[in-house]
Amino acid sequence: MTAFEPLAEPSTNEKIVQVELKALAQEKQGRDMLLARMLRGTTVQDSFASIASTIASETALDRVSLLTIRDSKCILEATSTQPYVDRRTRQSRLLEQLCQQVSKSSNPTTFKLGTGDNSVELTLELESYLDESGVRELHIERIDDPQSLNPLAVIVLERFRVLDSHPEQIESLLSNFRQTLAAAVSNALERDRGLLRVLIDRWTRVATSLKTLSAVAVFAFTTVLSVCVSTDLEIPVDGTITASDKRHLFASHDGVVSNVFVHGGQDVVSGQPILTIRSTELELLEQSIQADLATSQTRLDAILALRGRDREAALSVDEQSLRSEIAGLKTQAELLAEERDSLTVRSPINGRVDAWELQQSFESRPVSRGQYLLDIVVPDSGWTLELDVPDQQMGYVTKAQSKSPCVCRVKLRSDAKATYTGTLQQIDNTAHLNAHGESVVRAKVKLDRTDHPDIRNGATVIAQVNCGKHSLGFVCFRGVIQWWRGLDW
Repeated sequence: MTAFEPLAEPSTNEKIVQVELKALAQEKQGRDMLLARMLRGTTVQDSFASIASTIASETALDRVSLLTIRDSKCILEATSTQPYVDRRTRQSRLLEQLCQQVSKSSNPTTFKLGTGDNSVELTLELESYLDESGVRELHIERIDDPQSLNPLAVIVLERFRVLDSHPEQIESLLSNFRQTLAAAVSNALERDRGLLRVLIDRWTRVATSLKTLSAVAVFAFTTVLSVCVSTDLEIPVDGTITASDKRHLFASHDGVVSNVFVHGGQDVVSGQPILTIRSTELELLEQSIQADLATSQTRLDAILALRGRDREAALSVDEQSLRSEIAGLKTQAELLAEERDSLTVRSPINGRVDAWELQQSFESRPVSRGQYLLDIVVPDSGWTLELDVPDQQMGYVTKAQSKSPCVCRVKLRSDAKATYTGTLQQIDNTAHLNAHGESVVRAKVKLDRTDHPDIRNGATVIAQVNCGKHSLGFVCFRGVIQWWRGLDW
């Protein structure tokens, strides 16, 4: 044989063997892919949903349901038609009752509506489920463990329409899946057991006396640990960052804002106008005084022109009266001028306007006397943290503060990664209601550093007020202890 001599063609038997090997390889690959699809999911519900969907797609069935067998009871876990099942529905309860009856025997149950060759009698459970679900063809089969042969689950195959395109019997559709189905169900249940379930099962097998002894030992160890071990008691509170030096501006009179001269974030100097309020009441009163003053002055001028005639004495009395009236009107006019000047709200200090969208918020808007308008803050003066400590927690805070200033850990809500520390400096003597209607006590904290870019006036924080060392049991069960102490005896 030369190097270029063609190889002999394979014989007929060799071709048959190659075809069979290829078919076996394809069959094995198909089973592996089918098993991989069935083994999806982490919980029993997810795994059973994957199994039911795979069986339904491979067999063209209308619905496939899987139920687990636990303590001789069937529990519906998943169906192929919906991702989650509601066991509270009447149809789910009837299916569980029917499968519980069928699972007592290893023989499957098949029923086809409209035929007389059914393998089972029409029991009450079967009739009730058929009426409720509207199914036309039904097959229920128990799935046993491949090794121990213990019952694991129940599979339900259903058709709602029996067509000529479905000549095969519904019970024969599982013939190619029984082995793979049993392995997938067993694997799903094993994954669900996990370490905790194994420990619980082992615990249930322990003798009662040993269980009692173990429980007493655990309780005694926990009690000693909770009493002897100390840890920090930290009270969680909400707070707001404010400038150490700031001024609140209020409306000096009822009126309408006519002009706004600054914008939010603008630096201002002391005495600089911020906004102007127009008061119609003051304008009318000022016009009335000016009119009365002009009238009195005209009358006085007329009296002065008539001086030297016979009625000089009488005119002299009227002159004095008018002069007094004019002096009073001028005094009123000066007071009104001062009040009119106060309608221009000015900055009391050098600082920065702490407000947002002043033009949209105030221009041509009515305000009332004493209404809060905005703040002027001094950024270089530093920042102070104002905490709203719940009134029911103030006992721990004041007790710890009397020994040494409480240390606080602070996190900005805008940047929870950055942690700051501060010292509790001042506690208010009165309590008030916050925006949520809860009784709180205001406390001030001096922060150690304020170099974060998100620290600004009005920034909200989450703080932990350290109230000293307490026993571990008290810290863990403080809420229960406080509730018990607050009971009305």
